[in-house]
Amino acid sequence: DTIDAPILTAKSVTGDEVPLQPLVAAILDRLRAMSMNYVRENEENCKDLVEADVLWVLTVPAIWLESDKQFMREAAKQARIIDDVNSNDLILALEPECAAIRLSALKNINLETGDKLLVLDCGGGTVDVCAIEVSSDRKTDGRFRFRQLLEPSGGNWGATYIDDRFYRFLKKFCGSEVMEHVENNPAILQEVRHSWEKLKCSVTRKDFLPESDGRVIQLDRLLEILPEAIGDLVKRYNQIHKHPVGAKRTGLIKKELVLTPSILKTFFDPVVVKIVKHAVNLVKKPELQNLKHVVLVGG
Repeated sequence: DTIDAPILTAKSVTGDEVPLQPLVAAILDRLRAMSMNYVRENEENCKDLVEADVLWVLTVPAIWLESDKQFMREAAKQARIIDDVNSNDLILALEPECAAIRLSALKNINLETGDKLLVLDCGGGTVDVCAIEVSSDRKTDGRFRFRQLLEPSGGNWGATYIDDRFYRFLKKFCGSEVMEHVENNPAILQEVRHSWEKLKCSVTRKDFLPESDGRVIQLDRLLEILPEAIGDLVKRYNQIHKHPVGAKRTGLIKKELVLTPSILKTFFDPVVVKIVKHAVNLVKKPELQNLKHVVLVGG
């Protein structure tokens, strides 16, 4: 007897679960239609272009298994990008290698034959790393070519793992009942996610220094449903937790939650340390002697 693979699902902001592959296929189908329409409308000789005339390239994380890539090929077939999962009309390209190709197209970056690059693609879920060498450049061959120095590597060290630590903190700070209410209220949940994302992407090195005043995070709707004043919650939280938070008056009455350098480090450090440790270990390998560039990309 064969064992059926578990059906992967995705959860919406309202908590509904849907099968993942049809969802990915729907997104790819939308991208396919948008791409085809754009080319047909903007390229003179492509008015009658059909999908079978196109060599499609989808980028995937470097650490994906073959089963993950097969999942994407099946979704691409459902999206009418290809008519067979093994079609040569679809290339699954590794994201950090695509970043290196893009880097070679920038005029202010001077890459030459023999240059070694370590490319770290820091995304939402994963950090993907590739080590490559320029095997030919525009001067010698008219175009760039790369060769792989090490097997692609990486890990589940993306930004969503920083998010997870922030949300775990928020649950401890506000209480389980409040956060359950937030998760069932899309307006409040969206405000929390937007405010955290805005703060997370604007954090600088100075925000982690002990002398920093910390960062105010605006959570107006969340604060309105708290059972106690924010000052009282801050006091209680700091009595039982090692890394304190603060409250700052931003108006005559209004107070906001302050994320101190200490608490910010608990969000970022566990993830960043893993990325740095992995990169340092790679740089020590003999294949990367005389490394010329370390490239950080993603978003």
